[in-house]
Amino acid sequence: MGETTVTYTATDASGNSAIVTATATVTDAAAPTLTYVPGDLDLTCEDEVPFEWIVAEDDATAQSDLAYSYVDSVIEGSCSTEYQILRTFTVSDACGNSTSVQQLLSITDEVAP
Repeated sequence: MGETTVTYTATDASGNSAIVTATATVTDAAAPTLTYVPGDLDLTCEDEVPFEWIVAEDDATAQSDLAYSYVDSVIEGSCSTEYQILRTFTVSDACGNSTSVQQLLSITDEVAP
């Protein structure tokens, strides 16, 4: 990514020459591509809520330089032991392009009091 300047010089048999300069700017406008996204899950209150990261790749940023993050939002259900977790994953490359995806974890109470 960045700017490159190239100078061309043409000289004919009589020694006449002309110089042309061209500047090319290379930018990364493509967001990372997701290669693995954990699926939505239905869980019971007794289950441990699992966690798996997304996996992504980018054509201009090394795998080790991709930045991953997530945010969990709780969606209350009909009672205190039934709810959903909406997990939003985001991956960003070195140029600030990002891709987001969501996973829904549904927790239900299946044990009688």
